[in-house]
Amino acid sequence: MRYEDISLHPEAAFKKIFKFFHLPFHPQVKKFLISHTTRNTTGVSSTFRDSKLVPFHWKEDFASNFTIVQEIQNKCEKAMQLWGYVSAANVDELLKLNPLDLPPWPEMHAEG
Repeated sequence: MRYEDISLHPEAAFKKIFKFFHLPFHPQVKKFLISHTTRNTTGVSSTFRDSKLVPFHWKEDFASNFTIVQEIQNKCEKAMQLWGYVSAANVDELLKLNPLDLPPWPEMHAEG
């Protein structure tokens, strides 16, 4: 399970996790996910975040030092391929990049 999949598709991801552990996906879990992943509440310890905004902020953080991105991509190439991540060839690509390729499990695209 990739962090980005959980952030972008929290309900589908947690349904998969609950299913793996043979647990029912209770309506209260869905309610909690909606309330905690669709809005931002200020504060360092707040658990309320728009989860779709969180997983890609690193691109701007590393745009000023693309060498670090290249090092990570080179050292993690096999793992990135295995988990469906794509690479950027330069800073412009990095900033436009959606670093996710299709996940190894297509059902993650379905929200149900």
